[in-house]
Amino acid sequence: MDIKTLDVYFREGMRGYPLFVFVHGLGMDKNVWVCPERSRVLAGSYPVNVMLSRPPQSKVVSSREPLPLITTGEHRQGELRTLFHDLTALDIPCLSFTLQRPANRVVHAINDLLCILDVCKDYTRHGVVIVGHSRGGVIARWFAESVAEAPVLGVVAISAPNEGSTLARWATVLSRFTSLVLPYLNEAERGSFLSKIRGSFSFLGSKAVREMLPGSDFIRSLARKPAKKFFMMTIGATRAELLSLYKVQSTPCNDNDNRMVTYKKLLSIPETMSKLLATLLPEGLAPEEITDGLGDGIVSERSSRVPYADRHLVYPLNHVEVLFDETVRTDILAELKQQGFI
Repeated sequence: MDIKTLDVYFREGMRGYPLFVFVHGLGMDKNVWVCPERSRVLAGSYPVNVMLSRPPQSKVVSSREPLPLITTGEHRQGELRTLFHDLTALDIPCLSFTLQRPANRVVHAINDLLCILDVCKDYTRHGVVIVGHSRGGVIARWFAESVAEAPVLGVVAISAPNEGSTLARWATVLSRFTSLVLPYLNEAERGSFLSKIRGSFSFLGSKAVREMLPGSDFIRSLARKPAKKFFMMTIGATRAELLSLYKVQSTPCNDNDNRMVTYKKLLSIPETMSKLLATLLPEGLAPEEITDGLGDGIVSERSSRVPYADRHLVYPLNHVEVLFDETVRTDILAELKQQGFI
């Protein structure tokens, strides 16, 4: 493979430090690390900010101001920063890339990593630290465990499904409808709502999702104890709400020039799904991934753990928030400094 075929963003930094390589999760790309405002989630269908919103607050607006019927809440304002920005600000060499076959098996991601490290030999002589989010964290772990020649000093796995995700099982069930639905969506205009539905169905049935099934051959191949020593840090999260929709309501104020805008929650993903399953399944059998306090909406906190990890931290954040939270980033930087990586 020629590295020119890979979509890579590289910041050189000072010599004498390990090269930090950032691996994105399923349905994302390199931009989630380097330019989050351009990044999209859920098979590239929606901007990442929809999963960072908070409940909207009531407000008074002009009667002439147009209002939407439905909103996803108040989006985070200002530039989104990740660990990539923190490290490059310290002049540490960092590289992020988009997996060439992101919805395929992990072996293809391993080939991408091997290609990158081979080309970047001048920057790997002091070792490599791999930072991965979600499935990217599992890829980083497997690479460090299984590729003997790779000079991996450490892995930081953020909200990674190390035991798999039961949501992958639900995804494979839904994907069985793909053959029935896709013929009606093939002519959907690019960028339209229907085209996003088409992308989501294709995503659900991907080989990458099937590999994340608990007990899959890939999950069982992960080591309980690696043959070689490297630093392992894992991050888990426990806020299951990913996305909520609110109905916009307005009432005239006394002066008639303004109106009071209030919001009523219509549904929350995956909270609505969790409540539905609670009525259908015996008590305690709702997936941990979508249960507040137990999961981040995609990955359970239990699955984010690794048996041999040197450090495990947990935060009350969802699966996407955990990438941008300042406290999380500060804690990771402190650990990297203590290990002598920065």
